[in-house]
Amino acid sequence: MKKFFFLLLTAVCLMYACQPKPAEIDKKAISDEITNIEDQWTAANQAKDIEKCMSLYASDATLMIPGEPAVIGIESIRNAIAKDFADTTMLANTFKAKVEKIDIAESGDLVIVRYSYTIQVRPTDRIVDVKGKGLDIFKKVNGDWKCYITTFNNDM
Repeated sequence: MKKFFFLLLTAVCLMYACQPKPAEIDKKAISDEITNIEDQWTAANQAKDIEKCMSLYASDATLMIPGEPAVIGIESIRNAIAKDFADTTMLANTFKAKVEKIDIAESGDLVIVRYSYTIQVRPTDRIVDVKGKGLDIFKKVNGDWKCYITTFNNDM
């Protein structure tokens, strides 16, 4: 019985030891790629380039705008962004975003970006600086990083 137990234990240990190790992920490369995407997003917002903005979303993405119900799906997000870009009180060319932190899942297939932003608005006869913060969650879609969830709020 002891021989059988040790034989079984040895077999289990060998099976465990021979398992392939997960591939190492290059967190710096992922971080650089995500930072580049966030920079593209800032430029697209400044230029009110809806097509570029849409290219950064996953088809099943969710956009959570302050004071509004969640916007789910690419066409609903397109409509929300078009409405936002049509708002003449927001001076889109003043939009600036700064990545504060990038968290990468150990599996390398999910990224959370925390950022801060500023934009100027002209609600009446004066210009006001609006500051805020947000989160973007990215996932891999057909080998490309796409934003799956984005949410933000103003610091007012």
